[in-house]
Amino acid sequence: MIHDNLAMTLKELIVMKNDLKEIKKEMKQEEKMDSEDYLDLRSKVKDLKSSLKDTEEEFMTELRSTELYQNLLESKVAKEEEVGKKMEAIGKLLGKLPQKHFAMDVETENGVIKMEAQPEMKLYWGGRILKLET
Repeated sequence: MIHDNLAMTLKELIVMKNDLKEIKKEMKQEEKMDSEDYLDLRSKVKDLKSSLKDTEEEFMTELRSTELYQNLLESKVAKEEEVGKKMEAIGKLLGKLPQKHFAMDVETENGVIKMEAQPEMKLYWGGRILKLET
């Protein structure tokens, strides 16, 4: 008796799912926008996006050729290398500490920043985890 009810319910479920599939297919057909105005607007948007991308690429090409931008780029790379070396130095100093929780406040130009190190060697600087190259 239960097996018959289960089989009948499963058959009904399959029919309902097929009906739902057909309804969704019809809805998708109805939702399709194919008016001339819509297609024209889509074409214009595509052209504008292409034009915008070309303009941005042209601007960046011209910007990269300027001496000021080249100097800024070199300064950025040099500063990133300095920051990396300082982070490595902090990691080495922390490695010399005993494996226990460590916290201290560091006064900077922008105010006091809390620094914490967890036993699993995670460094928190101002509430953010810093990744160390150790």
